[in-house]
Amino acid sequence: MSATYGVVSHGIDVFVAATYHDDPGLASIYFPALATPDATCVDGAGKLRTCDGVVHGDDGEQLASAYLAIRSAHVSVHALVSDREKLVPTAAFDGIVGDPISTDDHHAYADVQYTLARPDVDVDTRLSLDYYGYVGRYPYENPREGYEAAPADIVANRDAAGGVWVTAEARARLKRAHLGPYLSDLELAVGTEAQYQTGYQTNSDPLPEGDAIYLDRHDDQRMVAVTAHALARAFDHLVGFAAIRADDYPDAFGAVVEPQGGLVLDLGDQGRVRAVVSRGYRAPNLYEQYYVTTNYVHNPELGPELSQTRELSYERYLGRHLRATAVLYDQRITNLIEITPLASGALEFLNRGTSDGWGVETQLDGRWDRLVLRGSYAWQRSHDETGAERVNSPSSLGVATAMVPIGAHAMFSLETTYVGARRTLAGNEIQPAFLTTASVVIRNVAAGLDLSIGARNLFDVRTSDVGGEEHRQDTIPQDPRTIWVQLTARVGGSR
Repeated sequence: MSATYGVVSHGIDVFVAATYHDDPGLASIYFPALATPDATCVDGAGKLRTCDGVVHGDDGEQLASAYLAIRSAHVSVHALVSDREKLVPTAAFDGIVGDPISTDDHHAYADVQYTLARPDVDVDTRLSLDYYGYVGRYPYENPREGYEAAPADIVANRDAAGGVWVTAEARARLKRAHLGPYLSDLELAVGTEAQYQTGYQTNSDPLPEGDAIYLDRHDDQRMVAVTAHALARAFDHLVGFAAIRADDYPDAFGAVVEPQGGLVLDLGDQGRVRAVVSRGYRAPNLYEQYYVTTNYVHNPELGPELSQTRELSYERYLGRHLRATAVLYDQRITNLIEITPLASGALEFLNRGTSDGWGVETQLDGRWDRLVLRGSYAWQRSHDETGAERVNSPSSLGVATAMVPIGAHAMFSLETTYVGARRTLAGNEIQPAFLTTASVVIRNVAAGLDLSIGARNLFDVRTSDVGGEEHRQDTIPQDPRTIWVQLTARVGGSR
């Protein structure tokens, strides 16, 4: 269920949206990998039962969110809050079958942005506050004196983490329509960003004899960045651009520089050709840096993952209604952060992995008034440092979408996704699958009320996703056909 409200008054635009979703999940799920003598299985009352691989009623989800946007000529404010509770039936991390893992995620975000636009100069400033919190319940067996066997030794481990990010940004852009006889559309931009993050991580077992605390730490991290960007058009048909960003993490791995450059050849009615070379990075998060327990070792030398990407694309309009795009790319990622077992039996996050990939992506978009058709296909190959194919990396992905108006107040949508074969951690293969979603949206079934009816996995295709290292299952079965109904209330006006 969702509701929206919007109003424009005295030059101020206000928009509010709220959503609530409650999905009880599947009544029962069969996991062959859990039908084993070495698994511990309980019923709804917590009593031991035979492990037949069937999990009952442990697959539900509830989420709620609200969004607010206020905009005026120069100032805009955004705020978002969300909460998600999820039951996980897979008995991951050697969990208890029938006693589900539960996770609760909280997120809150707010920012205020000031924009000053002049014919030749733009100035943007933004201040944001971001909060994320997570609590997980992970039942497992913890044999100890007086609690030697299940179900008495079952403990619900509590894992929690969260953080607050405060970010300030500023950017100025200079524009010149002409610069000499051969150069035009000049843009020069500089910017800076500063961020402060404080986070916590805890892990404990609530025991009758007192809590066993394995992790309780708070860590802070700072980041300062400067950016520069330049763009210009030469001889009317050639656009060149270059950008650079330098980030410094004084509390972690230090400085990293990300350059980017490219050319765009504008061929008019014949389309556009674009070539780009860029470098990027991903900083290790606080979990990867500071999750230290009896099983995890701190790595003070952990650095960022680094990437280098080259891309060549062609875009062209085919008449008034069709647009075609094709992209060739390759990417190399080094210093991948991986959990690595040590000789002591402990685990440590290390920069040791490499990934190389290349591929082609194509897309065709068509629009005729309210009728929208879209098709895309991507082919790629990726492998690790040993030359082995990457896990859960399908070579082919295809999507076909149609949005067809039905009269003046209804819209029918159909989307079919093709996912190619994927390799699992155990070296097995998940077969290709077509998954289809269909929906009908009817506006104003009553005053200000919209009705949506749809079906996910319309043809009830039985497929799976790749299981992770925390799972006993090599593959995780996905939901069968699911029917959903949504009501959206719209309230608003202007004066």
